[in-house]
Amino acid sequence: MLSIPFPGSKRYSYKQVKEIVHAKGYKVVFEPFGGSCLLSVNLLNDKLVNRAVVNDYDRFFDCYEEYLDLKDKVVQEGYKRGLRRTTSSNKYGTVKFELDGSKTPVKSAILSDTDKKTLQDIITEFVPEKFWRYFAYGSNFTFSARSCQKRIKLKDFIKFDRYLASDKQREYLKALRLTEIENLDWYEFITKHKEEIRKPYSLLILDPPYIDTYQKQYKGQFTREETIRLVNTVKDLNCDFIFFNHNQEQVEEWLQGLNYEVQKTGNLRSTANRNRKDVMAYVKR
Repeated sequence: MLSIPFPGSKRYSYKQVKEIVHAKGYKVVFEPFGGSCLLSVNLLNDKLVNRAVVNDYDRFFDCYEEYLDLKDKVVQEGYKRGLRRTTSSNKYGTVKFELDGSKTPVKSAILSDTDKKTLQDIITEFVPEKFWRYFAYGSNFTFSARSCQKRIKLKDFIKFDRYLASDKQREYLKALRLTEIENLDWYEFITKHKEEIRKPYSLLILDPPYIDTYQKQYKGQFTREETIRLVNTVKDLNCDFIFFNHNQEQVEEWLQGLNYEVQKTGNLRSTANRNRKDVMAYVKR
């Protein structure tokens, strides 16, 4: 599966979505809340659909290639200035990779105070602050939970960890370019495509920000009222759709009267607010 580090990514849900698309024969998918666009990218890459239309509301991908260039520069400079990549495994624990390929056991992936300063100096020198959040996704340079914070700080950069190359992210970006990307409000997106969304070969995938969870890209919380507005808008379309949320009782309340099935999807994950398990509802007209 193609993927990039991104909070809320639906990589653990892809298998179930893939099975639905294959079994029902959908050929076009629409994602008003694209996020990393993982579902559409992989459905298209696996040739399960012929077309995928995704919405990059916050223009996350406008700067993504530039971010990858900056990441490569940070890694290159890190090696030049004596930083060494770490990784962890069940077999070996946490290890540091030396330039000759040998592995040295270390207690933690967190850098020493001296190496932290080296990394933070590199970030300051080469990376404009608007890119810091990109560097917080994944676990290369910060703890991944930092990406959910309202502001990324220089002191958050304390790791030189895991797979540091950008080749897999560039492969993902190449696949993403095969989708049709728009930058609209979710309502504008659905309204623009509503006629084709209604077609029997189309599937609408809804993964809105979950209520009471902070989502920077949607300028704060996605409220209960906005979620209900979304569900009612889609109900009026009389289309097939998948809806993700984290509260099964609420999902069943909102979808009352529709032909749907609900299943837990993915794995139990901890957010900045609470532990949760995704719920996926598939609605068939």
